[in-house]
Amino acid sequence: MQNIKMLVRSIAQHALYLREISYYPSTMRPDKAHCASGTTTVTR
Repeated sequence: MQNIKMLVRSIAQHALYLREISYYPSTMRPDKAHCASGTTTVTR
């Protein structure tokens, strides 16, 4: 059951990330490195 919870959470985060990308125009689209650095600063 724990694995299913983690899977659902990762899918939700991925969907949120995709929505964030599609929100920006293609010129301002943040790449994965930018998103990763942003998440690390938030967790820190």
